Amino acid sequence: MPLRIVLILLLLTLCGCENHPATASAKFSASQLQSDFHQLRRLINRNHPMSFTDQQEMDSAFDRQFALLDDSLTLMEFFRIVAPAVSKVRCGHTRLTLGEPVRENLYEYGDHLPLDLRVVGDSLFVYETYLDSPIITPGSAVLSINGQADTTIIRIMKDCLYADGRNETFKHFLMNTGFRSLYLSCVGSSKLYEIVYMPSGGSEPEPGSVTLPARSLAEARQFAEENNLLTPRRPLVESFVADDNEYATLTIRFFDFYDDVQRLAKLVDPFFEDLAARKTNALILDLRGNDGGDPYSSAYLLGYLIGRPFRYFSSQSTPLYGDLQTVQPVPDHAFHGNLFVLVDGGCYSTTGHFCALLKSQTRAVFIGAETGGSYACHGGYREHRLRISGLELLLPHTTFIADAPGLDRGRGIEPDYMVTPSIDDLVNKTDPVLAKAISLAQDLQN
Repeated sequence: MPLRIVLILLLLTLCGCENHPATASAKFSASQLQSDFHQLRRLINRNHPMSFTDQQEMDSAFDRQFALLDDSLTLMEFFRIVAPAVSKVRCGHTRLTLGEPVRENLYEYGDHLPLDLRVVGDSLFVYETYLDSPIITPGSAVLSINGQADTTIIRIMKDCLYADGRNETFKHFLMNTGFRSLYLSCVGSSKLYEIVYMPSGGSEPEPGSVTLPARSLAEARQFAEENNLLTPRRPLVESFVADDNEYATLTIRFFDFYDDVQRLAKLVDPFFEDLAARKTNALILDLRGNDGGDPYSSAYLLGYLIGRPFRYFSSQSTPLYGDLQTVQPVPDHAFHGNLFVLVDGGCYSTTGHFCALLKSQTRAVFIGAETGGSYACHGGYREHRLRISGLELLLPHTTFIADAPGLDRGRGIEPDYMVTPSIDDLVNKTDPVLAKAISLAQDLQN
């Protein structure tokens, strides 16, 4: 299940006990927290498939974190103790979140960083600022926040986050799409943030230090709206054919076509018919940031790209979507040219299956970063609320396995060409991943 659907589900009111805290500063006794911790551990041990889990490592993590429970811990302090244990389940679909009232309170009043940061390699950089005066400009390196080094902050956040097996790029994707919220949840919050930074530009820049007031997410969004900083909403599917017919591009941002594959068909059928008529020999498929969705729509698009009968799900997969374990039809105008696939850590869940099948069934060239998912992932969700703290656990209970043998479980699809955008690329909206694909496509014409 994709992140967007997960977030919607987590906003629903779940069954559980009453009088859950509405603020992150609510405090609990050690016995209360131990009770919730035991409930969480039982739920995972009794229900989770644990396909990517090292049981001994997970048990050690739970024991270690349990020993940290003490009297008068706040809800947020409890979350920061429990989340690293849940992370050792090593499942990108197993998520622990704060209850809805707490999330709403933090959105309106939480003391968030007034900066949006990006993780590039092992370093932090400013991507956007929500400040009335540009004290720190986008592109500046953040060396420390409130005395914690950038490498320490990244490690703490990674320990708090979830991913399948040993995958790291999915965690990078999560940090780079929600850094401020994750920093507050996993690292801490403050009324004031002391930032040590290295300014961008200049031949020999000197480190600077500044103290910035916190801003809530609601305040930051209002600032972004007033200053035209919001990214425009883009369509789920976009296509383009170069004037010289050297290449075409197809961007799929999300397989959000549940119960309506025909909606996807109306978008892609004319595109592939046009490619066939033009005899276009190079297609660049952009899946970056596509974290999943409907497997029926994924299978439909794969029919055009694999170009011969194939099975989507393995016979070893859950019987859910059993009809996708049968041979899938090939549509008219299937593409048989050179396929370049742009990927990153956000390619997860259904998109992980999609990429695994392309890797297994075609000669597609992958460009970018390791995908967040691959041929197997957990799914079939149940939502649970811890009785006292109100923390919410999204817990899968089955496993979906694409028919793509020979790939590593718990790792994504490695690109044939590793291309990592720099902070300057991100700030200036340049795209070296797409540029590499276009260069490879053009080389075919020479």
